[in-house]
Parts: sequence; structure tokens; C-alpha cells
Amino acid sequence: MGWDRLGEPGGPTALPGFVARVHGEPVGVVTYRTDGAACEIVTLDSVRQGVGAGTALVDAVVRAARTAGSGRLWPVTTNDTVRALRCYQRYGVDLVAVHRDAVARSRAL
Repeated sequence: MGWDRLGEPGGPTALPGFVARVHGEPVGVVTYRTDGAACEIVTLDSVRQGVGAGTALVDAVVRAARTAGSGRLWPVTTNDTVRALRCYQRYGVDLVAVHRDAVARSRAL
């Protein structure tokens, strides 16, 4: 376990996800969890910027969420990841909460 998000124990390696590849080389990964009507993007990592990996990964999660019957996409990110915030805003995701010092609290746990 050892990993947590907003004080909740969990582990992204046990979650479903997708890998983005360019010419067979992995360039990004996303994990997510669905809970009824909501789908949370738990992790999203792209190791090569500008190749569309993040967009492809979010698209894959959106399709999986719709298939699972989820109508709400819920990404969680830190406020210093401007590229991630812009990516989510292109999908129409609204910023609804800021948790001050959330990363520091998670690391302390």
C-alpha cells in the first residue's frame, strides 16, 4: 500500500490503466478507478512531451469510463503541473478544489 491520495490509502499498481507507445516505445502511462458514476484519473505520466501521449491516455480513460457507465471524469493533480491542468481544461474539466499542502501531507503519511 504505502501510497496515498488526499489521505486515502491505495496503490496505483493495482489499478487498471493504459500505456501510450510511439514506435513501440512506451512514452506514457495512466491509471484510473471507476466508482459508479465517477471515474478518477489516479496517475498520468508522460515521459515525452509533445507527441500526444497525454491526450491519447486521457482519451482511453474517457472511453473506458463511458463503457463502465461513468459520466464524470475526476482527475487529481498538483497545482504546479501546468501542462496537466491545460490538458484537462481542453476536456472541459473544471478546477473545483485546491488542497493546500496536500502533497506534503501525503508524503508525511
